[in-house]
Amino acid sequence: MRAPTTTVRVFMIIGAVIAVAMGVLALFRPIVADDTLAILMEVGFIVYGVVCVVQYFSSLHQPGNSVATLILGLVLIAIAVIMLAREDWALETMMSFVSLFVIMSAMMGFDTAMDLNQAGDPTWVFDLIMSIILFLAGAMMVVNIFYRPVEELVNTAVFVGIVLIVDGIYEFIAALRLKDQS
Repeated sequence: MRAPTTTVRVFMIIGAVIAVAMGVLALFRPIVADDTLAILMEVGFIVYGVVCVVQYFSSLHQPGNSVATLILGLVLIAIAVIMLAREDWALETMMSFVSLFVIMSAMMGFDTAMDLNQAGDPTWVFDLIMSIILFLAGAMMVVNIFYRPVEELVNTAVFVGIVLIVDGIYEFIAALRLKDQS
């Protein structure tokens, strides 16, 4: 049987790969048909949502576990279900959900940084800096989505792609830093 920490690490790596893949798609193929992008995002949100829920329940008593992880997972699953029900939603709506994902991920990173600081781990500063960067990027995404004309959303899609890649790399690094509990 796998240790809970190993299971969490595997799910974190899966989530990181999904975020990077979605980011690369948005970065290099920003004019992909709305239907294709919507389907990929729905699948990505469902898988990553399940990853977050499993991660939360498989590490209930470990430092760094956060209710924000559970909330993020449930929100992502709900967003995917709503997107499946409303196929006529535009790219702006999907990007707003991605910005919510990035902001929630930043909040989880901040929570992890505070836990690591209390545990005396010197790497907490990395988590703090990354969570601040991701939060600001998520906030910029919201501003770009709601205050730019639709014609400029391709630029926003490229920005979203960059943010998702950064978030995925951060999640991958966090997974590699996770230590097995004995």
